This record gives sequence, C-alpha cells and structure tokens, in this order.
Amino acid sequence: MYISVDRYSAEEEDSETVYRMAAVMQQCAGLDVMLRRLGYIRDYQRGKRLVAVLLKLFDYCLKLPVNKAELIKPEKDTVRYVRGQLSESRSVVSIYC
Repeated sequence: MYISVDRYSAEEEDSETVYRMAAVMQQCAGLDVMLRRLGYIRDYQRGKRLVAVLLKLFDYCLKLPVNKAELIKPEKDTVRYVRGQLSESRSVVSIYC
C-alpha cells in the first residue's frame, strides 16, 4: 500500500481566473495561513486531504513570481514548515513499505 496525492482534474479551470485568485494570496496573507495549516498537520493519515488541497494551492500560487518572492523571505520560515511535513510523510511511508 502506498500514499498518493490525487490531482483533481475533473474540471478544467480558466487559467486567467486561477492566476487572478493566486495573485491575491500574497496580498491577503493567504500564503501565511497555508504555511501555518501545513505546520499544524501531525497525523498524515488524517490530514492527507488537507495536504492535497494545500499542494494544489501552492502549485497555483508558485506560478506567480510575486508569490515565489513572498515565500522565500526568511521571516516566513517556509523551510521549517516544508521540512517538517517531509519528515512526517517519510515516516508514514516507511511504515507502509
């Protein structure tokens, strides 16, 4: 058994609308909220749907240079949140392998 994150591609979205929504994330502190939510996940089995949604949101957001610049700021501490989730997911995967 393995864990996978499904990409929900049932409905193709208008790319202009997606980029407009992704541009707002930096302005309204949405990236901060996403990082905090990622940091709150302790049980990967229970939080895998949230992780899937956050990954999709990060995928949209990181297509814009303004969001990339926001996430690499040292005060965001992005590396700590992502590293924590990577180590958590690695321990879950090792249980199933």
